[in-house]
Amino acid sequence: MIICVSSNVLGTSKNLVYSNGEYTWDNVVPAGAWVYGNRAVVKSLDILLEFMNIEPPVVACNLHLKSLKLLTGENIQNIPWHAVLPQKQFQETINTLIAALESCLKGFLGDQYCGNFISQREFLLNLSRAFVDSPKLQGYIQGEENQTIKSTLRTFKPLRDNYSELCVYNQTSTLTGRLTIANGPQVLTLPKRYRDIISSRYPGGKVMQVDFVSLEPRIARLSTGRQSEDDVYIQLSDSLFNSALSREQCKIAVLCALYGVSKGRLSKMLGKQHNATQVINSIKSFFGVSDILSEIRPALKEGAFFRNYFGRKVSPDRNDDSALINYYIQSSAVDAAMIGFASLKKKIEKNKLRCDPIFIIHDAMLIDIHPDDHDKFTNILKKRINIPTLGEFPVTLSTIAQDG
Repeated sequence: MIICVSSNVLGTSKNLVYSNGEYTWDNVVPAGAWVYGNRAVVKSLDILLEFMNIEPPVVACNLHLKSLKLLTGENIQNIPWHAVLPQKQFQETINTLIAALESCLKGFLGDQYCGNFISQREFLLNLSRAFVDSPKLQGYIQGEENQTIKSTLRTFKPLRDNYSELCVYNQTSTLTGRLTIANGPQVLTLPKRYRDIISSRYPGGKVMQVDFVSLEPRIARLSTGRQSEDDVYIQLSDSLFNSALSREQCKIAVLCALYGVSKGRLSKMLGKQHNATQVINSIKSFFGVSDILSEIRPALKEGAFFRNYFGRKVSPDRNDDSALINYYIQSSAVDAAMIGFASLKKKIEKNKLRCDPIFIIHDAMLIDIHPDDHDKFTNILKKRINIPTLGEFPVTLSTIAQDG
């Protein structure tokens, strides 16, 4: 285990490296080191602290921080603490800092979810920048009246090479692990009608979207050991209602059953032919809601969290059944999508295809595809993505934009 404290944290000319109980100073971050003071690396201790909900170690006492903030403003990076603090206090600060980071790292590495978290982080950090259709973007900005949407569009403003900034995702800002964007193009809030501002970097190429089909209800069913057909809503209608409910009615009923959405709309839609309460209860049984809760409730009695299907800790802020089911399914679906997209990216790299994953939009991924590799990509995909222990998940493939 190697811990590297970036020079900007201590305000030193070199990085502090801790390994096997010894300290050294080095200009280079050692290979395989866990780094504190750099959020842009896979093995970032700053990110791990956030993920584990641990307060970052304080380098100096409040009195020093208060004084320095008065002098420098809020930016207290690169403060030469070795010159500010007495030598003995500086050494104690280093010892305390390393002890806190080592404790965090040991806790993380001992957790069953650590491998998933790091592999997903590596995947996200290796997405490509998007090629932007500047004239189309400018036209949309000029024509859009909604200021919030206009601001979102501006985040796609390309750099001099006609590529956007890299999209930096945050894996730790939501309770369920659902991604948000820390910096760069705000693709998660970009209206679908404007996605064609993303163009292909390849002449004649396409930007395509790979999208999981009905991911959350499918996760709910598969995670409890039940079988799921390609269209889970039609399967539900055939299995429970002898095909009497339409797909749209089933979708509304699933929202009521799994997420606690008001059943008023469902009652109105069903009319007198079906009892909404009985329909909801049947659907809960179909998805194994009681089985999921039987795992969650005992875990919450032992601690402040439960684990999703893939082992991620979820600390709920509500205790009602609907909220717990929602958190379990959404969190598990986030992991399933990330695992699936990361495996697809590895297949692309293994086959040396000119296909560049550029954005993740929850359960969808945008890929820039060279025209000569389009057929090869579709042959690899086969409208299926395998999720270990759960099986094959159906996906759709659609074109977002096409060069020329």
